[in-house]
Amino acid sequence: MPNESAAWIVTPITNLFEFLLNEMAIFRVTETALYTVTELPTLIYLAKKSIDPKDHSTHAAIDRVFLLSDGNSYFAKQEMLKDFQTVRSHHIVSIWAATETAIEQLLVNHITTVGQAPSLIQSTAPKIRIDSLKRSNSREARKTLRLWESHLPQDSSVERALTMLSTFGIAPLLPSPDIQRLTEMSEIRNVIMHNGGSLDDTFLKKCPWIDQNPGTKFVISSAMMESYFNSTQALALSFMGKLQTSPHINQTGPSKPG
Repeated sequence: MPNESAAWIVTPITNLFEFLLNEMAIFRVTETALYTVTELPTLIYLAKKSIDPKDHSTHAAIDRVFLLSDGNSYFAKQEMLKDFQTVRSHHIVSIWAATETAIEQLLVNHITTVGQAPSLIQSTAPKIRIDSLKRSNSREARKTLRLWESHLPQDSSVERALTMLSTFGIAPLLPSPDIQRLTEMSEIRNVIMHNGGSLDDTFLKKCPWIDQNPGTKFVISSAMMESYFNSTQALALSFMGKLQTSPHINQTGPSKPG
């Protein structure tokens, strides 16, 4: 088991795992809450009828609450008609951002900490000069990480991440379906943020198992959302097992993680 000095190697993934547990709870509560919100205007109307008509201040307060709840109810009803596509899209963007951040921090910590990091990096990207791989602090390490990424041949961000993690002997062991789901999340995030949720040629090239046409709005079903949560959780769990036996576990981590 790692000691306290090994926090640098496990903390990014324990943070990710905690985030995922909270995100899953928030996701389920949100869908349930939206159902409840649609009924609020009716409940408020019934409550108002029980108030003394002469109690003008209470009636005015209830009217203000009614107007607010009516607007929220409209959004909730529209979201239900769309099968929660907005909610699911926001959760995918959030989950992938957390996953990407955890992996980046883990790599930055390794670049900063592992003595042979420059030579390991060069073994996967031989065109990089060793003296260009600065790593005395997290800021330099992030620049080195970007340089390293730019020299890797993989087109998929997930494949690049697995290559870099493998270089340090810490790549999680995942079955192909989980890697596909993670790749989908990465690319869905891109089409949501850059293309309004419509599939483009880049998405279809990186996710050839998705049989859709360019311009199609990507629909995230309940089962797909569950699979994205499951694959990200599998990633975090596999990471935890892999990091426990990392060859770098006993090295002293960066004093000021970035």
